Formats: sequence, structure tokens, C-alpha cells
Amino acid sequence: MASKIIKPKKLTKGSKIGIIAVSNPLSKKHLEIIDKGCNKLKNMGFKVCLGKTIREHKEITAGTAKERAEDFMEMIKNKSISAIFFAWGGENGSQILPFLNFDEIKKNPKIIMGHSDPTVILNPVFDKCNLITFYGHLASSFDPNWEWFSEYDEKTFYDVLINPKETYSLPPSDNREVYREGICEGRLIGGCITDLVKLFGTPYQPNFESKVLFLESYVLKPQELLAHLTHLKQAGVFNQIKGLILGNFLVDDSKHKVDLKQLFLDELSEFKFPILKTKDFGHNSHMAPLPIGGLVRLNATQKQITFKEKNVI
Repeated sequence: MASKIIKPKKLTKGSKIGIIAVSNPLSKKHLEIIDKGCNKLKNMGFKVCLGKTIREHKEITAGTAKERAEDFMEMIKNKSISAIFFAWGGENGSQILPFLNFDEIKKNPKIIMGHSDPTVILNPVFDKCNLITFYGHLASSFDPNWEWFSEYDEKTFYDVLINPKETYSLPPSDNREVYREGICEGRLIGGCITDLVKLFGTPYQPNFESKVLFLESYVLKPQELLAHLTHLKQAGVFNQIKGLILGNFLVDDSKHKVDLKQLFLDELSEFKFPILKTKDFGHNSHMAPLPIGGLVRLNATQKQITFKEKNVI
């Protein structure tokens, strides 16, 4: 019998949001952007609480792995905090995984949201706790000067985390493109492709069986993107999933021009699942909050993404 999906409580006016750094140390410039993002969140009616590691520097990380994990767990156990937003991305968030108490996280469900390196936290939390997490904006993204935060982002933020509906059709931020037609349904899993592969071969590797996978990337050469896709394929991921949703891929093809659609179709030619390309999430892109663990219906033929249930309560 499948374990029951746990949904965090929705955000309301006055909810306190914890802001945490679990990866790279934050520079003065980073902190200024995060501060502006926190002010925007306050203006939206929320309270903000900064984690201890926001200003920590341990050579190339924001404190030791244990310190970062303790900071995260303190916010999990703090009953006054309704949500945890990651401050920024980075490379080393996976270091904290052995120090997390997943039983405690399960007992204290709350919204956990971020993108990029937080991929390595959000997926294991769902996999081990059955708690829906959110691939969405970082605290820094709420800076009013953040180039990619628009009315679309604020609307989807409200629609998903504050005023959820039983069924929600995710609006397109821009034109969507059908890479392969088809319809499927399953629970969402995924994130930044370069971070997702960090979990492979570890105790924190997600279960991809019958999932709808979503992927995006920061700047990669075409050869690097292809290598990551090959890695996923050889790890058996594409044998297990029901469908694929693609977000923004930043591809440096200055030396080797590449047709992104053809690259995906060539590498995934032996599979039949539907594939839809969007600009609804990713680096340097709009960022609709995607519920990791949420039930989704993908109709690639009609270019539709539908959340089949409320992902917060």
C-alpha cells in the first residue's frame, strides 16, 4: 500500500518564511539582492526570518555541512515558521543530506521551495517523507529588480501556494512547443539536470517509477547537456517515467550550433512518452512553483499541464 502524500499548509497573510543558505557562501552583492527579496515578501504580507548560515563563510560553503543542516532542521522544528525558501543556489547542498532528520521533517510539514542546487534537497525530502515540496523561486528572486520575476510569477505563486484550487491548469508564460505528442498522468519529480544527477548512486536517489519528470538547466555546452541526458538514460530513468516536461535550458552553442528539440528527440528516440517544452520554469526564466510529488496530468498534444489536486492545505 502506497504511503499517504503529505501536503504542507498554504501560506496566509502573516505567515513567517525562513530564508536559508545550504550551499555556497553569499557575497555582499548576493545579500543585497536577498535583502530586497525579503522586503518584497514583507510587502506581500509575510514575515521573514533569516537563517544563521546566511552570513557564514567556511571557505567555499556557507558554513560546515553540519551547521547548514542544523540551521535547516531548526527551521523545520520551529512551529512559528510556515515555509522555508532557499536564499540562492550553488553546488554543495547535497552535503547536508546525511545530517537531516527526515522523520522530524515528516512530523513538521511545511512549504519548502527553491530551484537549482536545492534540487538535491527537494527531491529526497519528497522521496523519504512523502511531503510535497516546491521547485520555485528563491528568496533572491523576489527582488523587485529581478529581471525574470513578472506578473506571471506572482500570479502562479498565489495560485499554487496561497489560493489553491482542486484542479489547476498551469498557464503558459510563453509559447509551449510539442516535442512529442501524448497524454500521461503521474507525480512530478525533477529539477536542474546537473543537480539531479548528483543524487544518482547515493541513498538519496529519487524513485522515478511512473513519475512525470521535469528538467531545466543552467549554462551548459551542447555536449554537456547531451552527456547528462545519456547519464539519465543509462541509469534507467527514461524507462520508468510516464512523461517529460522541459523548462528553460541555457545552452551555450556559440561554438557548436544545436537544435534543442532534435537533440532531445535523437537521444530519446527509443521512448514513446510525451514531451512538452515550456518556458514556465528554469534559470533566467519565469518560475511557476512546481509541486514535487504533486499529481499532474500532461497533455503534450494540447500543450496543457494540469495539477490534479491541491498541493497545499
